[in-house]
Amino acid sequence: LEPVDDAMRDFQKHWFKWFKSDDLEEIAEKCINYYVVTDFAISLKKRADYTVIMAVGETFDKKLYVLEYDRGRLNPHETIQALFEMCAKYKRRLRRVQIESVAFQASMMYLIKNEQKRRGVRLPLLETKPRQNKEERIKLLIPLFERGEVFLKEGMQDLYDELVSLGSWEHDDVADALSNILECLKPYAQLATDSTDDPSTIRNRRTNY
Repeated sequence: LEPVDDAMRDFQKHWFKWFKSDDLEEIAEKCINYYVVTDFAISLKKRADYTVIMAVGETFDKKLYVLEYDRGRLNPHETIQALFEMCAKYKRRLRRVQIESVAFQASMMYLIKNEQKRRGVRLPLLETKPRQNKEERIKLLIPLFERGEVFLKEGMQDLYDELVSLGSWEHDDVADALSNILECLKPYAQLATDSTDDPSTIRNRRTNY
């Protein structure tokens, strides 16, 4: 990979804020909202993109904490298992579970809804359709980082590398997953419905696990 001049980076290194792994439980407890954001991949080949499932916490003062993420080359069954496990960890204040509903991800949404029925649970699913390419979506995070509103857990090297070397790094899947938090934070982000749902009841639906 070609080295990137610091002055040319979209995400400046001094913008990054970190918290210690030992503080994770305390930080997670003070979050008033949790979001699970995703970037699914289909290929298991060695150089293929990764599937990423990420948990982000939001505090009362609108700070965002990247609490954890799973990154790997997973088949659909493994992806669904990892998704439901992540959601179960943060179910108490889980507000949105973001899933792209284009191409391969659209079929994943179908499988996830079937898995909900099998498990007897309801996730607050948010279907999104990206309007920009990956790099453009990721750059929408720049104001949040510049204002110091995003905190990464120490050791999240993949995410850091993808952001500071945006455009020249081999992968950008973790950064792309994080960019989906912007969809969750939109004030009128609508939850996904099943064909049998009455849309007027969606906003009042309780999530059961």
